[in-house]
Amino acid sequence: MLVAERLAVRAPARARRGPTLPPEGAVIFSLAGAGYLAAAALLAFRFHVVSTQALGLVANASYVLFSRDPHVAAIGFVGSPLPSILLIPLLPLRALWPALTDAGFAACIVSSLFMAGAVYQLYQLLREGGVSRTPRLGLTLLFALHPLIVYTAATGVAEAGYVFFLLLAARHLARWLRDAGTMGAIVAGLALAGAYLTRYDALLAGITVIAIVGVVSFSRGASPPPLGEGRVGARTLTAVCDALIVGLPLAVTAALWAAAAWLVTGNAVPQLLSTYGYLAQLDALRTHGLAPAHAIASLPRTLIQLLALEPALPAAGVVLVIAWLSGRARASLAGIGLLGPLAIAIIAASVLDVTFPWLRQLIVVVPLVTVLVGLGLAAGRRSWLGPLAAGLMLLAAVPTTVGAMLTAQTGQEERPVLRAIAGRPTPGVSAATATAATIAQYLDGRSLADGSVLVDSFTGFPVILASRAPRQFIITSDRDFALAVANPAAYGVLFLLVPAPADGNSLGSLDALNRAFPALWQSGTTSGALEHEFAGPDKQVEWRLYRVRFPSPSGGG
Repeated sequence: MLVAERLAVRAPARARRGPTLPPEGAVIFSLAGAGYLAAAALLAFRFHVVSTQALGLVANASYVLFSRDPHVAAIGFVGSPLPSILLIPLLPLRALWPALTDAGFAACIVSSLFMAGAVYQLYQLLREGGVSRTPRLGLTLLFALHPLIVYTAATGVAEAGYVFFLLLAARHLARWLRDAGTMGAIVAGLALAGAYLTRYDALLAGITVIAIVGVVSFSRGASPPPLGEGRVGARTLTAVCDALIVGLPLAVTAALWAAAAWLVTGNAVPQLLSTYGYLAQLDALRTHGLAPAHAIASLPRTLIQLLALEPALPAAGVVLVIAWLSGRARASLAGIGLLGPLAIAIIAASVLDVTFPWLRQLIVVVPLVTVLVGLGLAAGRRSWLGPLAAGLMLLAAVPTTVGAMLTAQTGQEERPVLRAIAGRPTPGVSAATATAATIAQYLDGRSLADGSVLVDSFTGFPVILASRAPRQFIITSDRDFALAVANPAAYGVLFLLVPAPADGNSLGSLDALNRAFPALWQSGTTSGALEHEFAGPDKQVEWRLYRVRFPSPSGGG
């Protein structure tokens, strides 16, 4: 009876218990995602800023579904495929909300969620690394509000997914370094494969991680006795197995993607060596003077960008050394091994003058410094001075990064965006999309049959994306594109849409039609083949539409 009375008294108490709060990590992810989506909406719909990188990702995805020759390989092999693959489920909704494609907002949705996931992974990495709650939340907030992080999340570029996968890999590699659990190595390996499919230079991080895992795994065994060859052999086998666990997903992914590229294009590494690859684009930008003549040389510019993004970079190195000497910073190997080689590779590329001037290429330094500072604090002495100093150092990155973004030589992509937000738009910030919309409306108004317009989608993707009749174009991913370029009339092509070879579009020299018909831009106006020309806001002709009047590219116009 007494037991029954106690249960009767306790039961209402349990029933009256209020709802539990969601986990802190879930709250952080939700707030970051909502904030980044709001920033993306403001940029796209209030300030009318449309990222050409986001448009490119959306265009690659759209070719798989809506082009004249839809097929999976139409997603392309020059850019990393995963950011575009993830957009495919969103694109059918463009019938209800055209801005998903017209403004590239589908890419902004994906990048916002990816970056929110990166914030969550950083928070969990610091929590599992032993960083106490207040410094952990402070570091997470500083990372989430870093200007380049916000810019990357809101503009739909691929680097958002890249940062997410790298931090996911770093978190689980740090877990493996602490407890040698196989699941940590497996998740780290899969995350590295995801990072590779988001940006190809993740391969460098993968190689370093494989080496770290092998060395640490071998060193974990007890020192063998004299002549203990069997023990050494067992430790070596264990190290090799651990290295394979973390490295095999990346190796298989890279090999399969290279094989697919070779089968489809005849080039195993089109991202580097194709007509549209990294080296060809870099050469075109140099040849046609992307940067002004007074621009800073590559290496000094990169160093300025690095220190602007994270003025605390040297101090983070000092914190790491102190923590390392204390013997309690082994997990920092995760940050060093994953993110450090990528920053070093950018510096090395600057020395060789084979890198683009984009600030977002250096985004890995932001999570690198945050992770190193956080894990250094966890390994150091418990005092409020350390977190306060670390917070002030990281907070200094806000004004310095904004300054770099507003400087023409260090923020070539970001400066027009910030000026548009400040109410001082730079000419050309939305010029590409505005001109593309004009061209698309002109062509759509002619009600052309499928395959009537030949255009290289490497340069013409904004036009194709803006068109309500994308099947009127024969584009680069179509399996008969090369044949149509060789003989447009035989394939029923009525018009060639050609960008300016250099002026107004420094990558126009790589356009397939400019390469096939090198004299067309100059001679087309006098031969009578010119149908229409399209100028940008600065009144400079950016595109021309030519009627087909020749059977093959040998005539040149």
